[in-house]
Amino acid sequence: MNYGKYVLLILLFVYTRYAYAQPSGKPNFTNIYNYFSDQSNYKKQVPSEIYTQLGIDIFKIDGDIWPVQILFAVKKENKQDIVILLKRDGESAGSFAELPKKDLFLFILNKELMIAKNAFQIETIDEPIQISFTHDCFLEISTKFQEREIDRENFEIKKGLYYTKYEDFALFENKIKSFSDYSKNDLRMIRNHIFARYGYIFKSKDLNDYFSKYSWYKPMNKNVDKFLTDRDKRIMNKISLLEK
Repeated sequence: MNYGKYVLLILLFVYTRYAYAQPSGKPNFTNIYNYFSDQSNYKKQVPSEIYTQLGIDIFKIDGDIWPVQILFAVKKENKQDIVILLKRDGESAGSFAELPKKDLFLFILNKELMIAKNAFQIETIDEPIQISFTHDCFLEISTKFQEREIDRENFEIKKGLYYTKYEDFALFENKIKSFSDYSKNDLRMIRNHIFARYGYIFKSKDLNDYFSKYSWYKPMNKNVDKFLTDRDKRIMNKISLLEK
């Protein structure tokens, strides 16, 4: 009996099983990009082999995996980069006085590389979560809440009026961060991005030089107030407060 042959076959079988079981050291961004570009995937749970390549851990409670779902995916104007927002279902319970929180994951990538990423939590009790992406720069996440008055003695929650809470992110210089995480100089550029989108003729040389790098910037208006939407004004007001 040729024992060497059988040993070789066994080793080959073990190596094959091991090789297929190990995740590749480098994410396959082409597969990831194609998956999130396919709108038919939006109502499905994201396969673990996709989201783990993005660095999202598999999270279990009592043996049940908390699924990851697509909240939002849109290609930028260059048609090459895609902005992805994922939500992990299940809620991180806080204290009695705290609202439950959900884990959100934000990415910008293309078929070759990860450009930027961020992970954060939002308080949520009344879904759905609303998402808007404007000017190829601003990602706004909003959720409606109901006012809560905590009666700690009787462990009761009295509910009141509804209000909307916003989480704002900006895509700037290959970064994707909350407004409050940018420097004041960066915030100035980000705020003026809105004016640039409407073709405002900047008087400041540095602003004119910066936005002239972009093919979409067409300086043609001395005043763009009539073009500003309520969302534009809210974003600019929020940034202006952080610039002070």
